[in-house]
Amino acid sequence: ETSLGASVKYLQSRIGSYSASTMAADFGARHQLKGKPLALGFSMLNVCRGMRFIEQTDPLPLTMAIGASYRLSGALQLAMDVRREIADKRTALGIGTEYAVFPAFSLRMGYGSGLAQAASRGALGALGGLGGGFGLKMGPCRADYTFTPFGELGNVQRISLGARF
Repeated sequence: ETSLGASVKYLQSRIGSYSASTMAADFGARHQLKGKPLALGFSMLNVCRGMRFIEQTDPLPLTMAIGASYRLSGALQLAMDVRREIADKRTALGIGTEYAVFPAFSLRMGYGSGLAQAASRGALGALGGLGGGFGLKMGPCRADYTFTPFGELGNVQRISLGARF
């Protein structure tokens, strides 16, 4: 079974009295191998024209990712992905796990090498790549929350809402 997805996002940034905004899109595909606990995925993130401040346009980090997930049991799943920031020529590895406490509620934990590098100057050192969160599913709808410490830059918290149709 193959699933396709896309999202559109509105991004805004402020530096002093200046601000900029843009729209961007993410695209992805996921293929569940028939009769196997293995799924493969591909995505292209931050597809847009860039963020324009005054007279200068700065591109968002166009990122290509491939990954795989493997279900160990009905409730426990492991995942891994490799992300490549195309313009910056940087590659990062992510690993994670999800445990379905109930069919509608899952706990998640992971580690991203790219986040660890960015946060390594902070008090957390290499542990800055750790993150955690949870997900809720209600019929075709879902809500996800993640928390990642980001060293001297503070913490990153993400909330996302989605629906399958």
